[in-house]
Formats: sequence, C-alpha cells, structure tokens
Amino acid sequence: MLQVTLSFAQTQSSQRLRFLTSGLPEIGKQHAESVVAARWGIELYPAAGCIVNTKLSDSIRQENEKVRPLFDARYGKNWWAKFSKEVDKEYLVEKIIFPLVDSLTYVRRKKAEMDSLDYRLDYVLTPIPKSTKYYVSVVFPKIQNPEEDFEWVTFCKLVINYQTKSVKLISRQKKKA
Repeated sequence: MLQVTLSFAQTQSSQRLRFLTSGLPEIGKQHAESVVAARWGIELYPAAGCIVNTKLSDSIRQENEKVRPLFDARYGKNWWAKFSKEVDKEYLVEKIIFPLVDSLTYVRRKKAEMDSLDYRLDYVLTPIPKSTKYYVSVVFPKIQNPEEDFEWVTFCKLVINYQTKSVKLISRQKKKA
C-alpha cells in the first residue's frame, strides 16, 4: 500500500497543481500514478522518502494546506479516492500490456542482451486518448562512461490495444552490421 502524507502545495508559476508526497511508493504502481497524474494535470512530487521526521511531515502538510482549496475545487472533496481508483484501473491495464510486450521475440532477445550487461529494458506507456490503445516505447540505457549520466535509447515503438491484445510494431532499432 502506498504510504502517503496527504498534502498539497502549489508554486505560483506552475500550471499544474503540485501534490507533495512522502513515504515509500507502492512499487509497481509508480508508472500508473504518473500516467494518471499527467491525465489529471497534477504533479506528484516526492518531498520526502520513507523515513520522515515530524518537523518535515508538518512542513509538508502546512505547505499543502495552502492549496487544498484548489484541489477540492478542481477535483472534488474526495479527489484522492477518485485518483487512487483511477491509478488502480491504470495499473490493471499495464498488467495486460507488459506481458504482451514481453512476449515479442525481438524484445525477449534485447532483454537477454541487456540482462547480460546488467542493464534493463524499460517500457514507456502513453495512453492514446479516447481509445483502448497505448503507444509503448521499449527503451534501454546508453552508457558511455559509468561515472556519467546516461541517455535512454529507443529500441522499438509499438501500439498496443489492451482490449483486443493486439500489438503493432511502429519502428524498431536496426541491427548492427
């Protein structure tokens, strides 16, 4: 279960409402939370990790109380329950999509290659509005120097219909000669 301090904050220059969180996120649902937050036009901002002292917790709460009326006005008094329910629905969709991507031979081969290098593939899902389809980018880290940052490289792009479980390849990285 996501352990969150329900708290709210907003910067004057920001277009999105900012929701400060603390606590250990529910592993596996983080992507679903990001998708729903983007859909709602809010930013989930991790102000603190899983160990939070009283002073920090009170500070988060105080900052967020300042904008509670904005959240309530835009999403209703029970907005967090609605948001959480939508995250749960999104998570169920992702549980359908991930195995479809994992079943593709070329993705399995790339995953094995990345595993042998102690890296991983990551999936970036973008819902296609008013449909049961998602754009899915399968990406991996390109690391020049382990001491430096890396960039994500797109291995392939797909369109997946989670209802029909159909997968359409849009593009794929060419094999090296």
